[in-house]
Amino acid sequence: MYLPILVVVAKCFGDAYGSALTAWNILSNTAMALLPPLLEHWREKYGLNGALLLLGAFTWNIMLCGVLTPRDSEQDPTDSDKRLEGSVDNQKVDGNCSVSESRKLQQHVLAAHPTLRFLYLAQFCNMFVLISWAMFLLPYGVEKGHRQGDAVILSTIGGIGVVLGRILIFLVFYWKYHNSLMMIVTPLLLLVSSFILLTQIEELPFLCLLSFISGASVGFISSWIFAYTRYVTCFAHFQSASAWSSVVLGVGIISSGLVSGLVHDFQGTYDDVFLFLAVFVLVEAVSTSVCITCTRRNPRCNYTDEDRE
Repeated sequence: MYLPILVVVAKCFGDAYGSALTAWNILSNTAMALLPPLLEHWREKYGLNGALLLLGAFTWNIMLCGVLTPRDSEQDPTDSDKRLEGSVDNQKVDGNCSVSESRKLQQHVLAAHPTLRFLYLAQFCNMFVLISWAMFLLPYGVEKGHRQGDAVILSTIGGIGVVLGRILIFLVFYWKYHNSLMMIVTPLLLLVSSFILLTQIEELPFLCLLSFISGASVGFISSWIFAYTRYVTCFAHFQSASAWSSVVLGVGIISSGLVSGLVHDFQGTYDDVFLFLAVFVLVEAVSTSVCITCTRRNPRCNYTDEDRE
């Protein structure tokens, strides 16, 4: 369900894809925050079965959204499918493929767009750090000597920082600064610094400040790093690129808790976990820098109406 949404957003918004996707992510996060209390209200008023029934009816609206999704009305749907799959005869592409015109769409997405290798590495590191950070922030506060009720504040403030980071990256895409190396790498350096400082500080107010900074940095980069796929690839390969990106993110999600947990069990402290995550952020910063530099040297052609045909 997620991949078709990405394709539709890319077709409808063109080079404004980053702003559109970020706005959608903000709305998604807002809905995730509102849904638990709404479900609890339904459960109290209608019981568990009634709450689940209302949730099913609520989810059914996704079908209505699918019906209202814009599509090419003047062409055969099978032709559209062929274009998305990369048919040489039916797809018009932009100029960021690294192979000859006659072979562009026959190439694997990684062969046509080598820059994706660095972007995928950055996406893996980002998801690894994001999941581990969110998972261990609460027990880390307890390990620092604070009550669990007080340590929860770290997660709450970190979540507020994530929302702010997503709002900031929306403005970055809107003002078209998404190719600015300094603009994108600076939050990663802030994230490394906050992880290192977390291991040296025990006072709750300072921990909350660092949690907010790290949350804003994570929210900023996580939104940019997924939306940037569209700016690295031509539209012909965008669907394949997004599919592989989802695989990379899934591997990052699965491995993050396991590996970080093993680091904690081996070292015996969450300080070492955050230092371990800082190394991942440094790798992410390097791969992100290479990705942006390569994209700026070989920019993708502007997304025109011809891409939508």
